[in-house]
Formats: sequence, structure tokens, C-alpha cells
Amino acid sequence: MHYLLQYKESDSCPFLYNDCWFYIETQKFKHLQESAADSLVKQKLRVIMQCFIESQAEPQLQIDIPLDQVSKIQYKVYNYLHNKGKDAHSPDLFDESQKTVFTELLPYWAGFNKQYEPPKSAGKGKPVTHIHKLLQGRLEKFKSAKLPPLDMTVPDKGHRETFGISAFSFSISEGLQWKFEGIELLSESDSDEDSVDMAKKVTWMLPDLDT
Repeated sequence: MHYLLQYKESDSCPFLYNDCWFYIETQKFKHLQESAADSLVKQKLRVIMQCFIESQAEPQLQIDIPLDQVSKIQYKVYNYLHNKGKDAHSPDLFDESQKTVFTELLPYWAGFNKQYEPPKSAGKGKPVTHIHKLLQGRLEKFKSAKLPPLDMTVPDKGHRETFGISAFSFSISEGLQWKFEGIELLSESDSDEDSVDMAKKVTWMLPDLDT
């Protein structure tokens, strides 16, 4: 846009800047027709007319198109807003005027491409957000973290003569540990036969420490 402003006076094209915006806004109007509600599309159409075709500021016509095109646009817009005619909501409402301003803008677009150089910071991308910095910091800590030893030492299982239930347990805070719960076996002289049977069952479930 700044490129067009410098040629506005030198090339006697006072509406060169407006022509570009008119082309952009009429393209948005076409896209809006495909997805938005009819009331919103009509509101967009009124805004385009008030800004470029029927402006409250002088001159009334704020773009470089011939007057015969202005009359056609006004007629089509009236039909569109009042739902009149066979194809009142035609998407080609501004096609002719778009072609006119595009033909005028095309040489300036070619000149802009010849002299344009991307900014030096263009390759760096968008500004880094707080969330991105946080995730980047976590990634760096993960990459720099030391790997745990590959050799694992199993804790001592205790005395072989002790009967009980043994198992390994692991937690982040304590690491790998050997868990042993002793069981007091009942004597054979116990008069309660059920208790003796239960003790035998428990003894049978104990792990074989010799294996």
C-alpha cells in the first residue's frame, strides 16, 4: 500500500490507493456470499457502496471507474438489496469494475515486484510466544538430561531361612526396592487343623528362593 501512495500524485492517480482497497473488499464480498447470512452480505454491500461508490465525502466516487459502470453497479445493488430481478444475488456484481481497477493496478504490481526485497528478519518467522518459549525450555532440559545407568542392580533378597512374600516395587521418589513381608507359620502341634491347613497353603505360595 505504501508503494502505491508514492505514485498517487506523480502519476495523477489520486484514487490509486482506494482502487486497491476496492478490489480487496469486493473479493471479500464474493467470499462472504458463499458462507454468510443474507443480512450480513447485504450489510457488506452497503458498506462498499458508502465507501467507494456513494461516499459522503467529496468526491462521491472514490475509485477510478467510468460513470457508465457506476450506473450499472447502482442498478444491480438496488436489485440485490431489494431481491428484484431474475438473478438479483449474482456473484458477478462487481466483476466489470474489478477488471477496470485491476488493469490500472497491474503495472504498479509489476514495478513493486522488481524493487521489493524481503526484510532481513523474514526468515526468522513470527515472534515467539510465551507458550512456545516454555515448551522450548522443556525440550532443552529433556535433551540435556543425563541418561540413567543401563546396568540395574537388584536389591538383596534377605536370608534364605526367612519365609515370607517378596516382591519388587518401584516409585519415582524411591526407585527400585525389594519388598519382603514375613509370615509367621503355625506349629504342627496347633490343635486347630484349619489353621494348620491355612499355614500350609501360605507356605506353598511362598517363592522358591533357590531358583
